[in-house]
Amino acid sequence: MKGLRFITQAPTIEVNPNRSDVACFVGVVGRKESYVPEAIAHWLRDRGWTVGPTARAGAQSIEVATAEEPDLPPKPRTLLDVPVPIDSWAVFEQLFESERLVKTESVLKGGTYLSAAVRSFFIQGGRRCYVVRVNDPLPITTERSQRLSLISKLIPGYDTGLLAGNPSDRISWSGVSHLLGLPEVSFLCLPDLCDLVADDPLPLP
Repeated sequence: MKGLRFITQAPTIEVNPNRSDVACFVGVVGRKESYVPEAIAHWLRDRGWTVGPTARAGAQSIEVATAEEPDLPPKPRTLLDVPVPIDSWAVFEQLFESERLVKTESVLKGGTYLSAAVRSFFIQGGRRCYVVRVNDPLPITTERSQRLSLISKLIPGYDTGLLAGNPSDRISWSGVSHLLGLPEVSFLCLPDLCDLVADDPLPLP
């Protein structure tokens, strides 16, 4: 006989566009094998990220945790390059990884810049943010040449010097250009940017 499992899910609250404390974090972070809370799945659907002509492959057919079928194995979607509304650190932890590998083929892990920034945001009293996941994190010891290749995912158009994204064309939104559809956001944070452009560390003597 299967036991009961209760899933607590706070509703996603609509935000007043006049608020000045809503953040948007754009960066690299891993996706956990977990359900997408129903409120978040509905928010993504209502804004066309999971259905219709503007649906993203990383958000389509999101598996939603429900009381009727709590024992279904998780079939996570990547949540790649879509704005995900996050109302607490617990919700972030449910969806995303907080660590990344130190180097390839290693079991050692270290924290990610994006998860540290989101955690700090909520510890300091933040109540609402959006997370745009543009890629899985690279190992900490990845060479600079590889890290630089991710900048254009954070900032589309970086290579040309002209920010990509049409305010009237949702399909063109990517990375930081998702701000075009988030009028309530008052500040943008790119926690991984400094790491992506940093020089390779000097070899130990």
